[in-house]
Amino acid sequence: MAPIEFICLLQLAVVAIVMALIPVIGKIQTWGIRRVVGHPTPGDAPLPAWVQRAERAYLNLIENLVPFAILVAGTMFGVSNETTQTGAEVFVVARLVQGTVHILGIPWIRTIAFFVGLGAMIAMLAEMGVPHLPTLFLH
Repeated sequence: MAPIEFICLLQLAVVAIVMALIPVIGKIQTWGIRRVVGHPTPGDAPLPAWVQRAERAYLNLIENLVPFAILVAGTMFGVSNETTQTGAEVFVVARLVQGTVHILGIPWIRTIAFFVGLGAMIAMLAEMGVPHLPTLFLH
């Protein structure tokens, strides 16, 4: 069976794919399929706020997915334990909440969810990196 951290990474890949489609659907609803597959022009109708938020939520997920994936890769080298597993699970839930409430335009919960996810990654890093911190940047 795959490690929990890797399963969480796969779950986030699915979430990222879905979140990439949400703003596309909003653009098609706003501009029509012909404009979306072409090039937007300055005269196009402005995108609804939820579409703009959906794009930002997706980009924010991708930005945070890279360090999370690196942490998951680190667990493949023998540092997988309750802390890293819980951290990965918390990160997935936090990203689901953050993306959903970002699109819905709920700012405080969005920010809290972001910091919960960030805290989960910090916990994973601390679990894997603290013993090696003095040499982490010397290679």
